[in-house]
Amino acid sequence: MTFIALVISGAIAGLAGLPEVLGQTHSYNLGFRVGIGFSAIAVALLGRNSAGGMAFSALLFGFLEVSARSLELIDIAPETYVIMQGSILLSAVVAYEVVRRFKLTLQSKELAKVASQVTTTGVTK
Repeated sequence: MTFIALVISGAIAGLAGLPEVLGQTHSYNLGFRVGIGFSAIAVALLGRNSAGGMAFSALLFGFLEVSARSLELIDIAPETYVIMQGSILLSAVVAYEVVRRFKLTLQSKELAKVASQVTTTGVTK
């Protein structure tokens, strides 16, 4: 099932990118944008595979990429946005893991509390 979903989504993505390749020159040339697929993976990871999250992260990454062009005007290397993207992505993944572990700790404490109540009531009866 997952494989079929991946094949279908890849086919749709290929059809969506077809005008980009065959638009003006009807061929693949050296001016073609690279790294779009890697940005898409980062957007999906940051958006946690939810539609709203991916829309927000796509807007964020688009803003960073467009802002990178303006950085040249103030003598900052335009590649700085790659560092910002990596920092945002790493921060989001670490924050998600910290929250997940905190929730697991709270759940295990609640489970231990319920289990101790069950064992103490079972012993007294």
